[in-house]
Amino acid sequence: MISLITTVYNTPIDDLKRCFLSIQNQTYRDFEVIVVDDGSAREVASFLDDISAESKERFSVYHIANHGVSYARNLGMDHAQGDYIAFCDADDELTANFLESSLEYVKTYNLDMISGGVVKYRDHEEICACKPPEHAIWLYTDTLPLLDYALSGYAQADHREFGNILMARVYPKLYRAEIAKRVRFLEDIRMSEDNLYSFAVFSICSRVGLTNECWYIYHQNEYSLTHNNDGILSHRQAEQHDFAMQVLKEKQTAASALENAYNVRLFHIFLNYLSTMLDSLSNLPALFHMRQTPWGRAIQQADFSHYLCVSSSDRTYSRIVKRPILFMGYYLYRYSRHCLGTYKRKVKKHFNK
Repeated sequence: MISLITTVYNTPIDDLKRCFLSIQNQTYRDFEVIVVDDGSAREVASFLDDISAESKERFSVYHIANHGVSYARNLGMDHAQGDYIAFCDADDELTANFLESSLEYVKTYNLDMISGGVVKYRDHEEICACKPPEHAIWLYTDTLPLLDYALSGYAQADHREFGNILMARVYPKLYRAEIAKRVRFLEDIRMSEDNLYSFAVFSICSRVGLTNECWYIYHQNEYSLTHNNDGILSHRQAEQHDFAMQVLKEKQTAASALENAYNVRLFHIFLNYLSTMLDSLSNLPALFHMRQTPWGRAIQQADFSHYLCVSSSDRTYSRIVKRPILFMGYYLYRYSRHCLGTYKRKVKKHFNK
């Protein structure tokens, strides 16, 4: 049996209907659905109870006070009875053959985990497909290249098959339950918690498969945890900082071959962190001080020369962060753009009253 875990926090009802319909339409039928309601409003909680009542033999709903997605996913794994585990966000969809095809791969090739492709949508229009090149399946007994790609977001020359697959996400993947349950989602991390989970899982897998079959439909929504900035920059700043500190901690015990991949990930976290520091020029001294910390030294050591298809912006930013005068100029440029954008939004809001 497969245990499919989804967590809900005030997901719009229409999105929940779309997600659950895609689950109910699975061609493979030996599965259970564990829904963890992470403190949603009454309307959403009642809808989940109705779904559970209609399909008692398949859907189990657990209502809890709001603790965050990591706590909810861990609770879902605690209740999972299946030999295999998969995750699905409540505002996304699964293709009808996901469970059947992924399980067939895992059994045929004796895999600890299989990962497929993702189709991204925004406003009901397809943006792109994130998947490896055309091939039946790619098999790995050495997971270091997978972890390197998951960390850095870039493939090296001898692993072009990674394409643009979303390696660090928990979807669309099927895990052996004994592997998935050996790792816990970190409950004190409020962003990119699935990345940290994926890094840990890759490190304990012995056999991993990749396929270019697209099994997951990702809907980019403004209200989602990943894309919704609640406007309180200090909160986002703290989340980015906590994420960076956890990555630094894991870097200390990681294989030396992954040092640069960790540096590249820390570089990307820093770019997001910088975006939360644009509300005041008083943040500039703190940013300069940060350059002397282990995090700052890591981002200055990030080397993109071994990777394929590195974006021009990453190449440019990597040069900027290594030179104090360029870094100060870049921050002042970003700060001025931030101030201009804030002013424009205020003017627009005033005239729309």
